[in-house]
Amino acid sequence: MFKSQTWPNADSSCDDCIPIQFDRLSLQLPRSKLRKVHVLHMNMPAISLSYQLNSTNGQGNISLLLMDERKATGGLREEGIFERLSVGDLHQFFASLGRPNADKQALELSRKIMGISEATEYLTISGESASAFWIKGREFDNQSLYVVEKDSSFAY
Repeated sequence: MFKSQTWPNADSSCDDCIPIQFDRLSLQLPRSKLRKVHVLHMNMPAISLSYQLNSTNGQGNISLLLMDERKATGGLREEGIFERLSVGDLHQFFASLGRPNADKQALELSRKIMGISEATEYLTISGESASAFWIKGREFDNQSLYVVEKDSSFAY
């Protein structure tokens, strides 16, 4: 259930790609797959991308949200969970969810609140300055991917 890998090298020669800049997160998406970009009116910065899944399937949607630590974790720092897991920031918190911890109760509670307990897989993709944490739900439309820069208090 818990897997990890290194961040893949980006192919910078995407002639058909549209660059999308969302705060500090940069994406290159193939023009042929992107259908719409929606700016969402929420209490946090957000956009939704509609894209073509493949030639036989319909559309998929990706919602990008910029969340502060409290929104991303449901306020677990305020509940003392960060201290119990011996983590100091959001990146360390997400990284800790994929490995054993002496405080099993705090770890189990965190995994439950973040949806990992019900997930089929928790994948950590580590990079030099940021990491992605993918909580793969049992259903295709129940996926969460958090991209967190090291020493940051925000997640995408």
